[in-house]
Amino acid sequence: MTYLRLLKRLSGNKQVHNFGFLFSIQASNILISVVTIPLVVGAIGVEQLGLVDLSLSIVYTLNIIVSYGYNLSAPREVAINFADKEELSKIFSRVLLSKLVLAGGVGLLLVLATQNLGEFNRNSTILLFSAAVLLAEALFPHWLAQGLEKMHILSIGNLVSKVTYLGLIFWLVKSPEESFLVNFLLGISGVGANSLLLVYIVKYWGISFKRVSFHEIWVSLTDNFYLFLSSIAGYISINSGIIILSFFVTDYMLGAYSLADRVVRVLRIVPTIVIQAIYPRASRLYVTDKQEFNSFLRKSYILALIACLLVSLAAFLFSPIIVEVLAREHLTESIKVLKILAFVPFFASLNIANMILVLVSDNRKVLVKGTWVSFCVMVVICVGLSYRYGALGLASGLLLTELLIFTVQFYFNLLSIRTDTLHFYSLNKVFKRGTDNE
Repeated sequence: MTYLRLLKRLSGNKQVHNFGFLFSIQASNILISVVTIPLVVGAIGVEQLGLVDLSLSIVYTLNIIVSYGYNLSAPREVAINFADKEELSKIFSRVLLSKLVLAGGVGLLLVLATQNLGEFNRNSTILLFSAAVLLAEALFPHWLAQGLEKMHILSIGNLVSKVTYLGLIFWLVKSPEESFLVNFLLGISGVGANSLLLVYIVKYWGISFKRVSFHEIWVSLTDNFYLFLSSIAGYISINSGIIILSFFVTDYMLGAYSLADRVVRVLRIVPTIVIQAIYPRASRLYVTDKQEFNSFLRKSYILALIACLLVSLAAFLFSPIIVEVLAREHLTESIKVLKILAFVPFFASLNIANMILVLVSDNRKVLVKGTWVSFCVMVVICVGLSYRYGALGLASGLLLTELLIFTVQFYFNLLSIRTDTLHFYSLNKVFKRGTDNE
């Protein structure tokens, strides 16, 4: 009976719903990517696939500029002002227009780069058509749906976009000469689905477009600059490991590490999704009721730690099976790496509370300091361990880095948002006792 009561409570919990919808978005993205690969390879060949993936990687990196930290700041603004339609409309218009301006500027730079830089010019057609992905990112209302805790409509829109993309690939891409369409269709599918989502939001949620001045856009971009810097450091930290390793190991070992790394990247989204799911309610409670905020965050934090620990243990125990299913052979090196990296999700979950405390307090400089110091430490540790121990060294370095990220962010939180940090971790009495003893 107790378990049934618990399941009933969880089924009615909005944060659990948000987590489920966010996870479904990521899961559908991964599934469609897996299904699309054989279709694309069969149509355009491996060589063109390399150029397509290179172009997409470049555009995804440029998407950091388009998102410009709004995925962190805008949900908080929306969550706090969700009952004020007038203010909500202003936030909606300002963020959307700012992202469109950024997408236009980045797109223009991409055109200039393809015309004047030799490396870009080699696959300029594919790269230019890939710019449609930038527009899709600008129109993606993830930040708004997250702030309003209405993730269900977003998961439906994402699924429609990916299924449309799969159908268009099957219908239109038939030869290597049509390889420029692969990323273009991905972008256009996103633009179409996201445009429909925006129309739905405006009509159903009672939000309207407001006139936004250039000055307002400039102020918005200035305010988000620190979050933008933090996003860059976070992105490089996640994606630079394999680049570091490439200088010290053979192609075979790089491939063995890459296989395990792909698995862990999927698992590591769990702590990120937890933050996204609880962030809106935490933002409102932080403003209205600090005691309830601490209670809510503690409960969410404990559940997240337990969930991520179970994910990590499962990945560790089933690592041989996971590798054999993906590689279709027993790769001892990949299994060893995966057994170490399996605990990255749990170690990453340790920092969930620190991140929420920084985000709800809107202390952006603290986030930038923590992110960049952690990134620098990660580079030093991972370069040293990769040089000395290869793939296993890098895996151990990334695991150690997650612990240091928690420690560094906790330290900066103590310096800048000391009261909130001490109250959450119930350390206020401990620190007071230490001060009295002195």
